[in-house]
Amino acid sequence: MRGDPPPRPNTALGEFFSFPFVRLVTGFVLLNWVARWVVNWLHEPLYGVFDLASRWLFGPAHQYVDVGYPRLPEAVAMIVVPTLIYWVFVRLSERRRVRELGGGWK
Repeated sequence: MRGDPPPRPNTALGEFFSFPFVRLVTGFVLLNWVARWVVNWLHEPLYGVFDLASRWLFGPAHQYVDVGYPRLPEAVAMIVVPTLIYWVFVRLSERRRVRELGGGWK
């Protein structure tokens, strides 16, 4: 039921992550360091994808840099990657739905 507290963890790692401060620090590290590393790793492939999309939208003569938004792939990645990391972290560590991101589509 909704009002019932979550079950007690049955492993040492689960007990460790049951403390809110540990989850807060772990989430901070994931969102700050891991997300930045993933975005840097995706830098070149993202520009390739955006090049393909701009050629498809604007014709074969265009490259992405001609469109006028040179850092858009990085901006998209800096929104999408931390959001996905947060979603996975909350689902695994707190075992709940991530309602605060507005996923109430029905």
